[in-house]
Amino acid sequence: MIRAVFFDRDGTLTHGDQGKYEEMYAYIRRVTGNEAFQGLAETFMDYHRKAVAAVGEYVTLNTLEKETEFWIKYYELVFRDFGTGLDCVEESRKLQRLFPQYALKVLYPETLEVLEYCRSGGYFMGIISDTGPSLRLSIEELGVDRFFSRYVAGAEYGTWKPDPVVFQAAIEGTDLRPDECVYVDDYVVESDGARNFGFVSFNIVRDTTKERRDRWQVSSLLDIVGYLERTRTDGH
Repeated sequence: MIRAVFFDRDGTLTHGDQGKYEEMYAYIRRVTGNEAFQGLAETFMDYHRKAVAAVGEYVTLNTLEKETEFWIKYYELVFRDFGTGLDCVEESRKLQRLFPQYALKVLYPETLEVLEYCRSGGYFMGIISDTGPSLRLSIEELGVDRFFSRYVAGAEYGTWKPDPVVFQAAIEGTDLRPDECVYVDDYVVESDGARNFGFVSFNIVRDTTKERRDRWQVSSLLDIVGYLERTRTDGH
């Protein structure tokens, strides 16, 4: 019998809020006076690598303070490249107060409906994400923290999925068995890892033009509702 549903965050429950990113980019242009700055779509990972070199691997950022300092360093590097005569550290701190990285997300259209369904069905719910300790803050920012009883941020355990440590952390202190848990993730290596751990695990691929890999691939979170409905009907 399925008793719990766990979700990945990014690419599963949420995606980047383009409107908020554009607001932030406009702010950076105003501060730097550089209209050439058009965003970070092409260079995001370049700056990420530079921030890692300066601060440390993201997986080691096991406190909110460390995670915040990472993003301050990240945007300090952006300000250095696009501005002149700026106190880049201070400007980056201001930017993080106005546009904290964890707040640049929005729910997929079907997310709230699926969360409501799972809560009404009495399922234990949690999030397992390759991110830092701001995980809970990001969910609070979206106004859906009332649905979740467990938050597992990989950096707090010093590892990322598919390490079974994070899946074990999701059920630690409960009477849940892995085979009583559904998991959904947009990265196949991570959904496979959860299945290897014992979860009933689905890989969500919203691009319906892609060939379906196997029966564990779904195109919407609503497909998970369908699965849960069938398991209730079948008595499993």
